[in-house]
Amino acid sequence: MFWVNMRRICYFALMALMLIPAASCSQRVLCAGGMPVTGYEEPVDTLPDIIKKIEVIPLEVTENSMLKGIVQVECVNSSYIVSDDSDRIFRFSSKGKYLNRIGNEGRAEAEYLRVDTFMIDSLNRVVIFDGATDKLLIFNPDGTFVKVIRFPSGTLRFINAGVQLKGDNMLVNDRIFNYGNTLYSLLSTHEKKKKEIANTPLRSPEVACYIGEHPISMWKGNLKFLKPFDKRIYTLNDKDEIVPVMTIATSKKLAGDDILSKPEETNKIFLNIRKKGYFEGFTSIFETEKYILLDNWHNDEFLIDKSTMTGYRIRDNEIIDSMLMVPRMSIIASTDDSFISGMDSITLMVVNDMFDNNMPGYKKPEFLQKINSFPKDANPCLVKFVMK
Repeated sequence: MFWVNMRRICYFALMALMLIPAASCSQRVLCAGGMPVTGYEEPVDTLPDIIKKIEVIPLEVTENSMLKGIVQVECVNSSYIVSDDSDRIFRFSSKGKYLNRIGNEGRAEAEYLRVDTFMIDSLNRVVIFDGATDKLLIFNPDGTFVKVIRFPSGTLRFINAGVQLKGDNMLVNDRIFNYGNTLYSLLSTHEKKKKEIANTPLRSPEVACYIGEHPISMWKGNLKFLKPFDKRIYTLNDKDEIVPVMTIATSKKLAGDDILSKPEETNKIFLNIRKKGYFEGFTSIFETEKYILLDNWHNDEFLIDKSTMTGYRIRDNEIIDSMLMVPRMSIIASTDDSFISGMDSITLMVVNDMFDNNMPGYKKPEFLQKINSFPKDANPCLVKFVMK
């Protein structure tokens, strides 16, 4: 299925963050659509100096830690929890040393049949969503099993992402499942129930296709999440009602139900919306101390400076600076000061060669200098963009 195969298998070229600093506003008024964020449509010629450094973290290869790609990364206790395309979850140190595996496939009480997603709860434990058996498996980061929570059949089917809220509730994002178009639900681990709080008009003949890969962000207790084909960023109020907190200022119109409800494959809907000039919205959101990064299926990224509520548009195949080329990577995680992506060593070597061929006479960035030492059968690497 097209969008399943698109799980962060995005093309890489040389990116270059040609950003769009936004025009400043003399007044900021919180309206019904949330705080306005400018800068989406105003290009500039120079790059703000916002990246402190780029770090490449090779993930150690052992007989127990061979990764098949990287699907999801979460940070806990100065370590990285990483899942791959083979439904396995591993923990690595901050330097990339393999520490342990978390959970195993199987039908036993402490085993899973499928990893739909995982999250880190308020106690820094790893919570695995197994939609095939409708259970949550909870582990300590060192891999020790804590407990299992079972739900009625079908409750956890095809959950795409989740975060813990206050109490026993979780906010979960569902993959669209044919005509069951639930978008967000509240999941109660106490009542063993899932309550729909948002849906989507999207109709597709595909089964369990993605319409948002990392659509929920929880940073220091601040919840933010996205709706597809929408200009706004949302949160929940104390009554668990969805309210907008930010709106991307753009003259582009939103696609209506007349377009979204057509029974077409999801990739065609995205392509048609782009072709017709509608606003595509974003499918992933990540937050750091100073920035919010939005991303969509076409790798159009929008970096928001929280201190000014202005944004920088990041476009494909553009060069940030004549002295620096940065590999175009899809971000999959964030920390207080960094955005993190996953990239296989072969692709990193290709980026390294492209720098050599296209930037003669320029000093190679430090993060590229050690690429040639990576073995071709190495695990994928984590790449950290440390922001100033």
